[in-house]
Amino acid sequence: MYARYGRNSQCQKTGAAIPAERVLPAAQPRREVLIPAADRLKAIGLMCVAVALFSALDTSAKYLATASGLPVVQIAWSRFLGQFVIMLSMLSVLPISALLGTRKLKLELLRSLLMVSTTAFNFLLYLYSSISRSPSSS
Repeated sequence: MYARYGRNSQCQKTGAAIPAERVLPAAQPRREVLIPAADRLKAIGLMCVAVALFSALDTSAKYLATASGLPVVQIAWSRFLGQFVIMLSMLSVLPISALLGTRKLKLELLRSLLMVSTTAFNFLLYLYSSISRSPSSS
């Protein structure tokens, strides 16, 4: 009938402004965020490094669990201890209160429990799954 959602969000017949709750999100002007090319290249590089490090971490865990026969708990413990030492050295410039302070302690503890659980189950998969011992996954 009448074009209600134009570029200027006014009804064409009366010229009255349409309330904000009636304007569809698609009708609002698009805000584009321009990211400099150097930042995009840095992000791509960091993503490639992260994928390589995750692959190396999982490969070393698979080797330790299958070939060396180390207990899963010991592998998970050493993995998290190594992460703690690296992060402690990187974040040592911050005060302790900034490192340990949280507003949602229950969620942080749940996240920690889930992280340890997924790591342990991943290592248990390497021990008990026949797929992890196949030549194609080595």
